Amino acid sequence: MVESLQLNAWLGQRWEHVEASFRRTFGFTDLKRALALLRSSEWPIALPEAFACHPMCEDAKRKRGKGIVDLFIDQDLNNVRFLDFGCGEGHAVCAAQEDGPSIALGYDICPSERWSTLEKREGNGAVFSTDFGRVATLGPYDVVLLFDVLDHVTKMSPQHVLGQAASLLAENGRMYLRCHPFTSRHALHVYPHLNKAFLHLVFTPKELSSLASPPLIPHPHIRGSRPLDAYEAAFSGAGLRVVNRQIMTQRVEPFFQQPLIAARIMRTLDVGVFPAFQMSLQFVDYVLERDDST
Repeated sequence: MVESLQLNAWLGQRWEHVEASFRRTFGFTDLKRALALLRSSEWPIALPEAFACHPMCEDAKRKRGKGIVDLFIDQDLNNVRFLDFGCGEGHAVCAAQEDGPSIALGYDICPSERWSTLEKREGNGAVFSTDFGRVATLGPYDVVLLFDVLDHVTKMSPQHVLGQAASLLAENGRMYLRCHPFTSRHALHVYPHLNKAFLHLVFTPKELSSLASPPLIPHPHIRGSRPLDAYEAAFSGAGLRVVNRQIMTQRVEPFFQQPLIAARIMRTLDVGVFPAFQMSLQFVDYVLERDDST
């Protein structure tokens, strides 16, 4: 409610400027109507506030990291070799370290300023690196975690990312993978700043960046309208087989099926019919093993 009032106030104060700017920049005749709907309280939220981890809240991120390890990984980590592939700030690595692995390592292509602090806090057990060669030398790993990583790596193919991770698996190791489809209601992670569902499907990237001040900066994401097929193809290409799959869905509200909004969504995804099923996919969790038969 507070967010809706704040959005209305901001858009109300600058409405003429916003409308004129959008019209000059994009020239879409339906944009004014879409923005009017965004101003209203009708637009559904992306996710409940209780589940939104604010980017500046360290305690929330620490609890999220522990939740990922405790609820997502269904095996004992005591005395195993654990790798978080795409670890971000490293909170899941620290949570895993509490369960007694022989090594808990976080790898990411982008270093975090938090790593040195966490390594000191966790002693010699938690290790972080951007050096894939070093990570490989310290392997192989019994458990490899990729949590909300695969969909957001845009500079290499999902098959390549999975192939790298698979090369680090021990003979009987398992990979735990959470996928975040582009078709989900919060795929680009803008909800801490503007908690409205499917903004990335309704508005173009340029429009989306102009919806707030300062401009929204969405997470990079691989675009696609059939995520389940894309995941399965990437697994096969990387020499992995699915041991378990769990799909989390949420019903798409009728709001998004009104002609104006539906047409914009279909244009973004380049589909001829409203993609209700694909949009219902929020997360897909996989347990994977190396497929030595291929």
